[in-house]
Formats: sequence, structure tokens, C-alpha cells
Amino acid sequence: MQLLRNLRQHQVRVAILTNSLEATPGLFAQSGYLQFRVPLLQEGIELYEARALLGNTRGSGQTARISRYGNYALHAKLFVFDRRQLFIGSMNFDMRSKRLNTEVGLIIDSPALAEQTAGRFAAMVQPQNAYALTLLEPGSGRRPQLIWHTEVNGIAMDYAREPAHSLWQRIEVRGLSLLPLTAEQ
Repeated sequence: MQLLRNLRQHQVRVAILTNSLEATPGLFAQSGYLQFRVPLLQEGIELYEARALLGNTRGSGQTARISRYGNYALHAKLFVFDRRQLFIGSMNFDMRSKRLNTEVGLIIDSPALAEQTAGRFAAMVQPQNAYALTLLEPGSGRRPQLIWHTEVNGIAMDYAREPAHSLWQRIEVRGLSLLPLTAEQ
């Protein structure tokens, strides 16, 4: 968070695409991410969550035929820096990955590959493929409310409740978010 905060203080554009609750393959990872959405948005970071059912598979690495089942999810960790370099790696940002797992990452100095990756990102954050998160400031000391903006069959849609496969999925991820899984040991 501090690195991202520093980048924003220097007017650097930071945009993140991660899984939505409906697209996540792992509720533990999703539950850890919940606490960061509001602070990220308050820092001016663009936050997008991939939909499980893509409206357009361009840039996704998945075919339209496979995507029709609504099973799309992200797993790669990619970072593009100034459209000149990119990082591709396997490390998750949790204590298990930091302390126990053997992880790998590459920094590639290739403006052409960085530009291509940025183009794929731009395709994936289009409203038919992702939810763009924003904050609705309620005032009077209450927490800001998250709003998910997307497009379904060409119609703009806004959701005040987190898109999920079921009420049970929402309950489960909220319950998991109460566990101290991100604390330093």
C-alpha cells in the first residue's frame, strides 16, 4: 500500500485488475483483498475486477467458446512500468508466499512486449469484461459504499451489492475476511 501511495503522490497512474468475487477461484485470497478496496480507491487508484463471464474475450487469453461457461479468472501477476518494462511472476501478496513458497519472477525490458501487455489490460478492463469500482461517499461519518460499474449486453449496469454467484458465497468470503490471515508472524 505504501508503494502505491507513493506512486500516486507523484501523480503516477496506477490501475489494477484482479478477480471479482464471482470470478475468484479462491475465497481465501478474495477475503484478504476485501480490506484493501476502499483504501486503494481513496488513493486514486483505478480498480477493476474481472467478471466470470466475459462480454468480449479479446485480450483475455481465453476463447469465446470456453468463456461462455462463465468460468473466467485471473491468476498471473503482471506489472507494466512506463510501457517499457514488465514484471511477470507467481508470487501472491500474502504471508505464505512471502515466507514459505518458492516463487519466481522476471523483469523484462521490452517496450514492445510492455505495450502489448498494456493493450491486453486495456481490453480486459472494458465494461463488458470487468467491473470498475468507485466509491459513493455517504457523509455523516459512515463508510464509503463500493459501487460496481459494468455493461451487460450493451446496457450500463451499476451494482451496490458485490456481484457474486450466490448469497452463500458473499457470506463465506465475509466470514473468512474476519480471520487474521494477513498478520505478520
